[in-house]
Amino acid sequence: VGGGGTNSIGPSHASAARLDGRWELVAGVFSRDPERSRQVARDHFIDPQRVYADHAEMAAREAERPDGIDAVTICTFNETHYEIADAFLAKSIHVICDKPLVVSRQHASALSARVAETGRILAVTYTYSGYPMVRMARDMIAEGRLGQVLSVQVEYAHQYQTQSFGKKEWQHDQTKAGALGVVASLGTHAFHLAEYVSGLRVEALAADLASLRNPLDDHVNMLLRFEGGARGALWTTSIAHGCPNGLALRVFGSDAAITWHQEQPEQLTFTASGRQPVVFARGGTGVSAAAKAATRTPAG
Repeated sequence: VGGGGTNSIGPSHASAARLDGRWELVAGVFSRDPERSRQVARDHFIDPQRVYADHAEMAAREAERPDGIDAVTICTFNETHYEIADAFLAKSIHVICDKPLVVSRQHASALSARVAETGRILAVTYTYSGYPMVRMARDMIAEGRLGQVLSVQVEYAHQYQTQSFGKKEWQHDQTKAGALGVVASLGTHAFHLAEYVSGLRVEALAADLASLRNPLDDHVNMLLRFEGGARGALWTTSIAHGCPNGLALRVFGSDAAITWHQEQPEQLTFTASGRQPVVFARGGTGVSAAAKAATRTPAG
C-alpha cells in the first residue's frame, strides 16, 4: 500500500494497515516538504526510490512497476481528495480515502464514473463502523430484534475547536477544508453510522448550520427522515467543552432499543420492551459473529 499525508490521522492509517499483517507501507508522498517526506520514509524503512514529489508522479511510476502498490491511502486536505483519488483510479490503483471523500457533488459524480470505468475499489475510512459492538448493533437490527426501526438518534460532540487549532488551522480555511466545517469533519461519521447500523437510507433532511465561534460551521442540528418512515436526528458540534470524542448512537424500534457510546466502545446496551437493560461486552458471551470477527485483542 502507498500513503499520502502525515497529519494526525496519517500515522493511524499506517499502524492500522499493519494490524492484520496483510498490508505493508512501501511508497508514498508524506509531506509537501521533501526533506520531511524523506524522513518519514526512513522512519518506516521505505525505499528512498519510492518516495515521490507529488501524487501524479507516484501514481504514474507505481503503475509502471511490476511490484507496484495495490492501493493508496489518502490522508490530506479535504480539497485535495478528488484530484489525488482520480489520479490513482485512472492508473487502476485501488483507493482508500479519509473522509470526507470529496467536497462537491460534481467531484462525487466524477469519481463514481471513474470507478465504473476502471472497476477499482474506492473506499472511505468510516472507522467507527469497524468497532465490534457497532457490528453487533447492526446485526441485531438486521435480525429483527428491535422490531420495526422507528427512530435513530445520533450525536458527535467534540471540543477540538474550543481552543487554537495549531497544526489543524487548515480546517478553518475553506480553500483547504471545503465549504463545510464540522459537518465534513464529524457529521459525516455520525451520518454514516446512523445509516450503517439501522440499515436504512436517509430520504430527506432539514439542517440548521451555525458558525458560532469559527469561520466554518461548528454547530449543526439535522432532522432526518429515513426510508420506510423512520425518523431521526443528528447533532454535531466542535465547540463542546468536556467532550473529547462524544460520538453516540441510539436506535429505537417497536420492540426494543440499543445504545452505543464511542467513549465506552466495549459495551452495547440492549433494552427489550418491559425488560431490564442488558449490556453486551466486546469479546464476551452472546456477541454476534460479525462482532467476533472484528475483535483483534482479548476482552479488556
